[in-house]
Amino acid sequence: MKLLKSLCVLTLAVFMFPTQGHSQESSTTFYVSPWIATAFFGGDVGEQQSIPGFSVEKASINNAPGFGLFAGVRVANRLMIEGVFGYLPSTMLLPTSSADLNIQQGYDLNLLIYGGNVGYAFTSSKTAVVPYLSGGAGAISFSPEDAAKAFPTSPETTSEFMFNFGGGLEIPISEVVWMRLDLRDYIVSTTGDFSLFPSEDSSSLNTIVFAGGLSFRSR
Repeated sequence: MKLLKSLCVLTLAVFMFPTQGHSQESSTTFYVSPWIATAFFGGDVGEQQSIPGFSVEKASINNAPGFGLFAGVRVANRLMIEGVFGYLPSTMLLPTSSADLNIQQGYDLNLLIYGGNVGYAFTSSKTAVVPYLSGGAGAISFSPEDAAKAFPTSPETTSEFMFNFGGGLEIPISEVVWMRLDLRDYIVSTTGDFSLFPSEDSSSLNTIVFAGGLSFRSR
């Protein structure tokens, strides 16, 4: 809740903060930024299960590569309003154990990220490195397809509300081509339905994505 309040304050600050130069205030630029990334997952999903002589731990998610796209508009070279889409193919690890055996079974897990962000660039320069902060909300869809085949109680796909915050740098290459580096934390609370053994419990999952790519701007 505190983080959501912080995002609201950031949004208000973006609209209220004065920009430099009358000519810049009237400029609007559209852009698309394809990216590749490395994703790190903190937290776990599902719930721990115990049956006579056998134990199933909470599942964890392997770090994974990914790719995606930012697309949006910049107003006065300061305000950033954009949509985000990302695809992260990973593996869900499910540890199981008994008195004589410990097994960690892996299942393919595809994650889709989609949502919208509002950000603020700390300089309107078109020739220098531009740092920025942004935050937003959307959803993450989990598709543990092969796990669903192995465990009839596991859903094939489930989507959960996501909010995110982060920032990065834009580095000019030319007037219309920039390099963009972005570090962002996508935070989601997975419901018990995501578990291979559904329950009423929920788990918190942080998906930290370090992305890099090129940003193509209109003039």
